[in-house]
Amino acid sequence: MLQDNQQSYGLVTRVFHWGMAVLVFWQLLKFGDDIADGEHWVAKTLVPYHGSIGLVLMALVILRLLWVFTQRNVRRQQTSAGIMAKLGHYALYLLLVLVPLSAICLMLGRGFGLKAFGYQLVERGSTKSELLAALGSWHATLATLLAIMILGHIGFALWHHFVKRDGSMKKVW
Repeated sequence: MLQDNQQSYGLVTRVFHWGMAVLVFWQLLKFGDDIADGEHWVAKTLVPYHGSIGLVLMALVILRLLWVFTQRNVRRQQTSAGIMAKLGHYALYLLLVLVPLSAICLMLGRGFGLKAFGYQLVERGSTKSELLAALGSWHATLATLLAIMILGHIGFALWHHFVKRDGSMKKVW
């Protein structure tokens, strides 16, 4: 089943969730880039794609938000605890947009241009701007906040699964 229903999420939602989870985890490996001055396997093989994967994630989160909007009437109505979960998900979505957007501002604001998978999307030096650079300076802070929110998301999912045993994790498996 492609679409969501009241008992579970459909294939499209699950592919978005788990596919983005893998890509976000990949992105968070950047936090370890300073370890051993980047002289390790992660820094040499995964980190060079950090900006490109960030752009892919930004496109995916926009597509995912459009998908969520189409599924809103199909999903189960929320209780008061569900409303808190929904607010948490909104915060995750917001950060999933703001983190790559701030990176784009940083790259453009500092005049580095914008490149994805070897293709130059915006030329170097063409958009240097103190305002964009200032907005982009929030990138690391927002990424850290996103990492904390993700840990909370995982923690609550495990709590629901192992403590409450309410079957909520089965919806996304």
